Amino acid sequence: MARALLLACVCLAVASSGAEARRRKGKKAPEQPTPVASAPAETQPGTAPDGGAAEPAETQPGSGSETQPGTVSQGVQLSPEESDRLARDHFEKGRHDYDEGNYRDAWDHFHQAYGLSDRPELLYNIGQTADRLGRDQDALDAFRLYLERNPDADNRREVENRIRALEDRVKQDGGAGAAAAASEDAPAAPPRPQPTREGFYLRLGLGMGFLVNPRSSVGLSSTVAGASTGSEVWIGHSVLRGLALGGGLYFDIAFKATGSVDGGSTGATTATGTSVDEGALRLSMFGGGADWYPLPDRNGMHFQAAIALARLNSAGLSSGGPTGGAILLGGGYEWPIAREWGIGVLGRLTLAALSDEGIDYKVLAMSIQFSATWF
Repeated sequence: MARALLLACVCLAVASSGAEARRRKGKKAPEQPTPVASAPAETQPGTAPDGGAAEPAETQPGSGSETQPGTVSQGVQLSPEESDRLARDHFEKGRHDYDEGNYRDAWDHFHQAYGLSDRPELLYNIGQTADRLGRDQDALDAFRLYLERNPDADNRREVENRIRALEDRVKQDGGAGAAAAASEDAPAAPPRPQPTREGFYLRLGLGMGFLVNPRSSVGLSSTVAGASTGSEVWIGHSVLRGLALGGGLYFDIAFKATGSVDGGSTGATTATGTSVDEGALRLSMFGGGADWYPLPDRNGMHFQAAIALARLNSAGLSSGGPTGGAILLGGGYEWPIAREWGIGVLGRLTLAALSDEGIDYKVLAMSIQFSATWF
């Protein structure tokens, strides 16, 4: 009886263990992860290795990473309409910065506009801005490429002159311009840039001087002189950068011209020593000439010359006064005060030869003037 009971317990245990095995067999055990070798994570475009935003790298000319027309720095392809809109936006900002003297910002905007539109005309703006920044080699490269891509440019002669001047400067500097371009920080824009000295030209001048008026006729000569004011109004236009042609009005006025008869006689009476009081003596001139700035990018030194029709008037002269011609020569220096305006000092010499009713009049006038010039 005991053996039968023991056998029954064994059979029951075996059956129970078989059922448990079958139940476990029907349920799949979870898979364990397979160990793999770790590799460096790939950095996504536009992100830094730490996951933050990366600053755009500066693109060097001629490198494979140059931005193609119609793309932005992240390589996103834009539609032609969007590219044109962005290019125009950068151009307007660049032009505004250039007018305000912010040449470093203007340089960036013109480059962005060129990268978006690929318009060769923008190379001229880039060259102009580089020239203002003192980056001679960059300016030279931009102007050369401008003519290469735009061989029929209306301003080709002017750009060729600029190229020759830049080539000389690069040779003299020994590559200083290229070194400035390669430096990490661009040179600071000058606080008072030189005016463009292109386009419309206007000068106003007023100052003090001295006027001498010798006169001669048959048997009689005299000289009158006095402190004077010199003034002028010039209007013109540039024909080359730094060279303006125009015309205007010029005046030398002695408010109290006095003198004496130098020699000669009237009939049997010797006139030598007789005093002469002309009162106000006014030399008025109208003519044309040129004003030339030899180094328009560097400083405000300039020289002017004009030929004019002249008339001399005073209370002691016959009605109308003597007429003739005059030559005006001058030189001075200007300091920029705004984008187009400069103020300065001008020295002017006037030589006039006139005649009336058989009397010859010579006028020598010298003046130092304060000038204001839009150019």
